[in-house]
Amino acid sequence: MTQINDVSLTLDNPLEAQVVAIIIPHMSIAEVSKLPLREKLQIMEAIWHDLSEHVEMCDVPLEHRELLDRRRARVAAGAVVLRDWDAVKHTIGS
Repeated sequence: MTQINDVSLTLDNPLEAQVVAIIIPHMSIAEVSKLPLREKLQIMEAIWHDLSEHVEMCDVPLEHRELLDRRRARVAAGAVVLRDWDAVKHTIGS
């Protein structure tokens, strides 16, 4: 558990915890927008990881659940292929 200001984040990866602890309390959104893509992705991954740990605490709107159900059905039917984020994230911006 990482405590940043008044926010507790569950970050298992020490790098994620370090990135979030250093950047978030000291940077505005405008400043983050000026960061190199790699650093933005590190911040995004840290935030996404924390959100995924607490997803059950959030009510998902019906339209979002329906969209996810349609996407899952397409994957199950073989109409699309899921790719692992770790396998494709390096292709962003190339």
